[in-house]
Amino acid sequence: IARYRPQTKTLGAWAHALSRPCFIEYEAIQRAITWAEVTKGLLYIVHVSTGEGVEVIKQGKKRGVNVWAETCPQYLLLTDEVYKRKDGHLYACCPPIRTKHDKERLWEGIIKGEIQVIATDSCAFTKKQKDAWEGDFTKIPYGLPGAELRIPTMWSAFRKRKISMNKFVSLVATNPAKLFGLYPQKGTVEMGSDADIVIFDPKKKVTVDWRDLVSKCDWTPYQGMELTGYPVITILRGEV
Repeated sequence: IARYRPQTKTLGAWAHALSRPCFIEYEAIQRAITWAEVTKGLLYIVHVSTGEGVEVIKQGKKRGVNVWAETCPQYLLLTDEVYKRKDGHLYACCPPIRTKHDKERLWEGIIKGEIQVIATDSCAFTKKQKDAWEGDFTKIPYGLPGAELRIPTMWSAFRKRKISMNKFVSLVATNPAKLFGLYPQKGTVEMGSDADIVIFDPKKKVTVDWRDLVSKCDWTPYQGMELTGYPVITILRGEV
């Protein structure tokens, strides 16, 4: 990267994707799984973005390794084509957004139970902060806003792919609670569980616009996306 850095300035934000090839993720996950296998520990792989990553996790599970996997909406909804846009630098995150093939393998992993959690890796930067890169991809602040839209974007995507409501709830709520030792205090609606509840209208239609969001960030990677299903009430510790 240091040797070819001058040339990367001609590639724009695309250089960010090139600087972190898929095999790097594969190798890192494989190494972590090896350690977990030897130590008999629990391993949680976050922000899985590649098909190769899902495959090595699958093989680890087959060998009996206690490995859990998490991915994020940006890897399930977008492709690396965003880095070819004039504002492609806004989409720089780590790992970078991958190819359509990778995206589809992630969805396959969700359907087959190879991925158990959908989180956000939400890390918002304003346009002004992102623009400070001035054409040098190594200076882009990496991260995307996403916490507010995790539930509605994923619900719409699950609905389009005809994946069950139960699977959706498991990946966004129940499985994370179990993984972090919070279940059944959280992650389920039962007597005695915490009243942390989202009331969700599964048919409400919304066109995403950053101006309508609670976030102070002045953009969203999902701008203009047509969603069906949106939260209408949030209850936290029993309070609306």
